Amino acid sequence: MAIQGIQEKFDRGVYMPPAIEAKAHAAIAAIHITFQKALVQRRKNRPGHRRGRLSARRNAEEFHQMVDLGMKPVDALKAGTSSDAELLGACR
Repeated sequence: MAIQGIQEKFDRGVYMPPAIEAKAHAAIAAIHITFQKALVQRRKNRPGHRRGRLSARRNAEEFHQMVDLGMKPVDALKAGTSSDAELLGACR
């Protein structure tokens, strides 16, 4: 969700200075590539930790985004449940 707010501004046609817009597009592309590389390397990804300025009520949208970027749906669900529980030492 870190980039979702910016993407929504682009989708609505909100003006940004050209230099900022170019950097934002590059950042969005880089984040997508980085996420996909992390999948290939089997790195753990967890949703909801860097929301930016968007509401916490929208955290569930990250599951959809992770799947859109190549994560299996079951792995996206695990990322937000059992993987977090493991991180917190709540499951054995």
